[in-house]
Amino acid sequence: MKTFVTATILFFAVLALVIVNYFILGGLFEDIEHRLDAMPTKLEDIEALSESERAELLEKLREVKHKWEDHEAYLYVVLDHAASRVFFNSLLPAISYCESGEDSQFLAELENAKNAVRHIRFDE
Repeated sequence: MKTFVTATILFFAVLALVIVNYFILGGLFEDIEHRLDAMPTKLEDIEALSESERAELLEKLREVKHKWEDHEAYLYVVLDHAASRVFFNSLLPAISYCESGEDSQFLAELENAKNAVRHIRFDE
């Protein structure tokens, strides 16, 4: 009987951890995907941005980076390291290209970052 009680407690503890993990990761990926989807997707739209709008876009990119970094240790525990790095290795060049004004490269890296988040969210 003691073994059964221990097994039941462990089962429900693992179940609770899986459910909490699902909501934490789901919320994180949904937020990041929403932030990235809200950014311009066409070259004409980016070229039409004023300096203040471009600075705001860059700040939004940095917010995404900081949000990912805040959860990075947790992500390394629950995800494959390579999958996490793919997103980060797409986001960093996107930030650099946005800073330097290389708009076409920025759009390509931004799309790579979006695809990486979608891949992690639905396939990992």
